[in-house]
Amino acid sequence: KLKEKQKKGINKFFMNNKVGLIISTKPGQHFKEWKKIKEKLEKKEKTVYLFETDNISLQELDNFPLNIYINTACSGLSLDSDKIVNFKDIVEFL
Repeated sequence: KLKEKQKKGINKFFMNNKVGLIISTKPGQHFKEWKKIKEKLEKKEKTVYLFETDNISLQELDNFPLNIYINTACSGLSLDSDKIVNFKDIVEFL
């Protein structure tokens, strides 16, 4: 089921030109390479919206008109929503 979920997230990534980039400010979860990710996404003609936070609320993400979020924080977050794909799952496509 996990592989199937990852595949669906990757497909959503390719199908959408607008993506959210989730960046955690928590120690140990802060991914310092997010600027490079943003640049690579923009080179792929994606519009990138940054979501930098200490606590990630899935309900709050529903307030934005995005179908896919790229997670650079806790990898378990992608298990909680079909709208979230882990950066590690799409890195080879960038």
